[in-house]
Amino acid sequence: FPDIELSPTSYSFGGVDVGAASGKQAFVVSNLGVASLSIGVVELSGANSQDFLIQEDNCSNTSLASAAECVVKVRFVPKDGGARSARLDVPSHDIYAPVMSAVLGGQGLQEEYTLSVSKGGIVGGAVQGSGIDCGDVCEKAFRAGSVVTLTAVPRVGAIFEGWSGGDCSGTGDCIVNLN
Repeated sequence: FPDIELSPTSYSFGGVDVGAASGKQAFVVSNLGVASLSIGVVELSGANSQDFLIQEDNCSNTSLASAAECVVKVRFVPKDGGARSARLDVPSHDIYAPVMSAVLGGQGLQEEYTLSVSKGGIVGGAVQGSGIDCGDVCEKAFRAGSVVTLTAVPRVGAIFEGWSGGDCSGTGDCIVNLN
């Protein structure tokens, strides 16, 4: 009988910037049995499979003789921030393990900027927009590249005199590009 083995069975790529790529991680497929092992198409599956990339594959659609091995190399290329996970699936005709899988993980690192708003000592009114709602002073983190539109909401009976600081001026909405 053929006897498939996959090593390692899990791997964490650690933190990688969104849009960048990790180094390659090799996964070795071995036939520990006495008969030839037929391997199908090696694939990525799971919730974040699009964040991983099979870089090299000399295993798909091959037959491994007894004691032979092949290698699949994978990279982590996060498309979004936060914890990302997937599986590397290696199908074969081993009746006891028709699919061997390695669990893949990594952390997409997303750069953020903090937008700070203060009303310059005027009491009442607010600054609102794009998920921010400020009283006298507030801060909110946004992803790099976000465009935030701020609207001044003067208190009843008051007049908004205009923006100061940053790239805003006048009395209309203030549009901030966080980069």
